[in-house]
Amino acid sequence: MPSLKKWNCSGNPWKRRQSMASLIEYARKRTRLLPFAELIAFVEPLLDDDEDYVQKKGLGWTVREIGNAYPEESASWINMRPV
Repeated sequence: MPSLKKWNCSGNPWKRRQSMASLIEYARKRTRLLPFAELIAFVEPLLDDDEDYVQKKGLGWTVREIGNAYPEESASWINMRPV
């Protein structure tokens, strides 16, 4: 986790994307699921990222997987986002 947290604010867009994409493994296997708040904390700093592979692909994929693991919390989080 320390490396992922560091990558989340890296100047390298591939590291930023990987900081979220690595979390998907937890959601997919459901053997060790991180709390919703910890997962979404990796997403929020990158919501306005300018890089396509970070914003649209990494972020969208991660939010979908978090939603699969935490449907109610994810729906509430999405509904609270400004349009």
